[in-house]
Amino acid sequence: MLNEFDKRDGIKRLDSFGLLIDYANRHCSPASIEVMLQHLLSEKEDLVWLTFITNPKNFKKLALEIITIHKNDKLDLATTVIEIQFLINSTTNNISDLEIIAPYIFNRSKIPLVYRNNLDKKVISGNKNTGLISASFASSFSKQNLGQFFKEHTVEVSGYWFEQIIKRNVSNQDAQLIPAKIRSQIEKLLDYFESSVPVPIQEPALSHIFANLFTETNFGKLSKLFIHSHSLTLKLTSSQIKVFMSKLGYRDAKRQLTSISKWLSKINIANHDGVFLTENIIEFLSNNKNIKLSLAHLDNLRLSTRKGKFNLRNTLQRDLEFQRYITEFTWLNSQQTLMTSPETYNDFSKLKKLPAQKHYKLYLTNTHKEHAERVAHEAVYFLQYLYKIRKLTKREIVIVGNDRYGRQWIVEPLEEHLPASDFTINYFRAPSHMSMRLKVRNKLPNHVQLGFSKNFVVNLNKNMPHLIIADSASADKNLNQIKYSRATRDYVNWIAAFNHVRSGQNASKYVTKMQLPDNHINELNKWHEFTSICRQIQPWLNKGTPYTVRHWAPHKSSKVILGDFKTNYKEPDFSINEPLVILANPAIYNNQPPDLPKVFNSTKPYYFDGPENLVSENVKFGFGNHGFETRLEGPTTDMFIEAIQGEIKKHILNILNVKNM
Repeated sequence: MLNEFDKRDGIKRLDSFGLLIDYANRHCSPASIEVMLQHLLSEKEDLVWLTFITNPKNFKKLALEIITIHKNDKLDLATTVIEIQFLINSTTNNISDLEIIAPYIFNRSKIPLVYRNNLDKKVISGNKNTGLISASFASSFSKQNLGQFFKEHTVEVSGYWFEQIIKRNVSNQDAQLIPAKIRSQIEKLLDYFESSVPVPIQEPALSHIFANLFTETNFGKLSKLFIHSHSLTLKLTSSQIKVFMSKLGYRDAKRQLTSISKWLSKINIANHDGVFLTENIIEFLSNNKNIKLSLAHLDNLRLSTRKGKFNLRNTLQRDLEFQRYITEFTWLNSQQTLMTSPETYNDFSKLKKLPAQKHYKLYLTNTHKEHAERVAHEAVYFLQYLYKIRKLTKREIVIVGNDRYGRQWIVEPLEEHLPASDFTINYFRAPSHMSMRLKVRNKLPNHVQLGFSKNFVVNLNKNMPHLIIADSASADKNLNQIKYSRATRDYVNWIAAFNHVRSGQNASKYVTKMQLPDNHINELNKWHEFTSICRQIQPWLNKGTPYTVRHWAPHKSSKVILGDFKTNYKEPDFSINEPLVILANPAIYNNQPPDLPKVFNSTKPYYFDGPENLVSENVKFGFGNHGFETRLEGPTTDMFIEAIQGEIKKHILNILNVKNM
């Protein structure tokens, strides 16, 4: 087909022609290729175009340009050829003009499509110089590899400068130098962030941060001001710094930012009552060269707010409360970093004046009351067991209600029935969430105490009382199996560490007493938290008898689920005078036994876990006489817990009266 269409074998023998055809065959349809060739291999009368493409160097560059434009812009090959052909034929009267326009032709692929079309029109209309300046900039921008740094922000940066070129604000010399100057400033910024920032920011993030700095003709001073602002920990964006730069100039802007930083360092001592520099505050501070007067005005507005003279219509006075809003918003959403997004500010700006605080009553539903009755029955089963073992042993009995479920719904409702002469009650916290089979809790990552206190451990070592750990867990698929929480499993792992120290680091003396899966102790001994616990409690313990771990539940099962694994159920033996750890879960998972009260038929175990989900407690944000204020809507979780515990206690008394205990 090609030979029939065109006889210019000289062009077809070029390596670059073969390269172009090979690329076209892989990426384009035969029809598209034919149209491209029709225009590429033009008629003999088209002398200027023919002269252009028959030059091997020109054709090589042309082929690469056609391919690159197709890759970058997904532009049809034929369309690209037509555009270049039209450019050449429209802008050259003779062959010598080709040398003038060629740099633009061969650098068009480096110009974003949206700007390339505009520049083509400029060149065609006779403004060749604009095209040549843009080509010079594009070539220099490419040589500096700025696209590799700015990545998806490349068009944002280069586009700004192409617009400046189109507006004739950039000379040919500047066009060549600007990309090199941008690269130089980037290197300075990178050096600063690598050497002066406690936690270095990675280049992808920096490219996003920096992009806006280089869409300004005075980007050199702007980048310096950015570094200065960052060193002052002002946390201003490049756009915000531009505001100061454009209104005050570099020197005055630098002085202003230094003064603002000193002011913030005095008032941002407490996160909640500090100031966040919103757009409105920045606009205000940048409009007045007398920064002392401006800051004094803001101080007076903040003082008026604290005195109860807040004016919501004053946007400055309102924005001075934004720091308080985002701090509270972040805390209530359990986030670690202040939530300062534009969406957050938009929500803040829509806040209304709040009404006076309302008072709410709590009303328990029948469902709540029925589940309270069920929990009361389960608590009585536990109480009966405690009374029973009190008669079987002379050893001290210490009850640990795990916070929250074991404390709130098992032990606290029974406190008045557990005299101090017979039982010692303690409450500790070992959370089940984010726990696994080797977890041995004693501290959170921030060193907040979890689990047993030092005094408690010392008393354990001294007296070795029977230790009863009370907690519950969600139901398993097999309702006939007793299930213990992962928190209970964590307590058992801690007892293993206690036994390890008491046994002189000899696992053989206690491994059979733990009721744990085979090799669990061996694996636990190699876990860092186990080692940490042993080192912590070592100074508090003496060598001696270790604890034996046993189980209790109202209804027995041959196997129990302990957190992540199964183990054998084993009753405690009080005829042997040995210290026991009894894992107690009063929850009844199987509702089928005939001896259960009717309330078990309409209720489920572990219902009150997460009581905050059973009330409508909500915090509403808004404004009042003292600026940003909050209102509590609905009954609180504490009110709910207190009311349910009251129901449980009432039912416990009724049950005990019936049983004559």
